[in-house]
Amino acid sequence: MKRIFTILTLAFILATPQVKAQINFVNADFENWSSNTSASGWNTLGYMGFNLCEFSRTTDAYSGNFAASISSQMLPSLVSNMLGIPQIAIPGFMTNATIDFTQLISIFQDISNIGDGSSLTDNLEMLNSLSNILTNGLNVDGYEVSAINGQFSFEPASSTEMGLLAAILVNTENNSRSIVGGGVQEIIDATDGYQDFSIEMFSLGKAQELIFLALTTSMDTNAVEFGKLKLDNLSISANQVGLEEIEEDNSIVLYPNPAKQSFKIQCNTPKQVSICDAIGRTIKQFDNYTSNTTITLEDKGIYFVKIDNSYKKLVIE
Repeated sequence: MKRIFTILTLAFILATPQVKAQINFVNADFENWSSNTSASGWNTLGYMGFNLCEFSRTTDAYSGNFAASISSQMLPSLVSNMLGIPQIAIPGFMTNATIDFTQLISIFQDISNIGDGSSLTDNLEMLNSLSNILTNGLNVDGYEVSAINGQFSFEPASSTEMGLLAAILVNTENNSRSIVGGGVQEIIDATDGYQDFSIEMFSLGKAQELIFLALTTSMDTNAVEFGKLKLDNLSISANQVGLEEIEEDNSIVLYPNPAKQSFKIQCNTPKQVSICDAIGRTIKQFDNYTSNTTITLEDKGIYFVKIDNSYKKLVIE
């Protein structure tokens, strides 16, 4: 009888799909707050006692008692005078990482056209150096992250507002930090209550750190009223993996790399090629790319080139 029970138990285990590894952000359900504007495990743009944007708890939650709410806010005149920048609308912002305000402020001082009507991610040129501005994210060493999930509610004050949910994977080698993957979801329409989201993640290989961020802003430079982006119940889909490096496919070569706008891919057969920016937006896509065909990217930065099911890193100087 005992043997039969053991066999049945083993059969059940083998027949059951493997459960993905359980890793998650600290306070992923936003239930733990030390004050109305301070959530355990989460940071925002607080500087010298000023809240540069709105980050607060709300009882309008998907489940439980609380959710997180972010909103744009006009930069206080005292702070704008102190930093020597215009009194602009600062995007609502939250992240699980530690924020290096020295680097962040220098970027704000260099960017004089924030909120000039260009796209949200174009305004935030900080994304190119995000891995150094945001540090101490979630340790994901030994895991392969496939998606970030949760619920959001978006209540814009006007049609000029939009939101962004993003995650980046960071690798540290020889004390140098670099983005090795990520994913993004833009939010442009108001929602009727909470909606599910799932950000599909891509990766070049091993990553030690996962950084999540959410922001919202208005493209209207004259806006004085701002809506809210609410988040609840974040979760991470991940599989535990070995510590060995992912083998490089030597039959596929990007050249030149770094490149000056134009580059080519050397491959044996026609491939499906997608080019993503540093936060996972698809910039260009080719369903049947032929080897050594020239591809041109006008903007400088770090890109990830997906060739069939593998990724390679590309730098445009």
